[in-house]
Amino acid sequence: KEMVDQIFNFMIEELTDKIEDWKEP
Repeated sequence: KEMVDQIFNFMIEELTDKIEDWKEP
């Protein structure tokens, strides 16, 4: 379960980073 949480958190962080990049070109 901990491993899944870590992967989920990692994916969320990557997604937020990409979204921020899209917001400010």
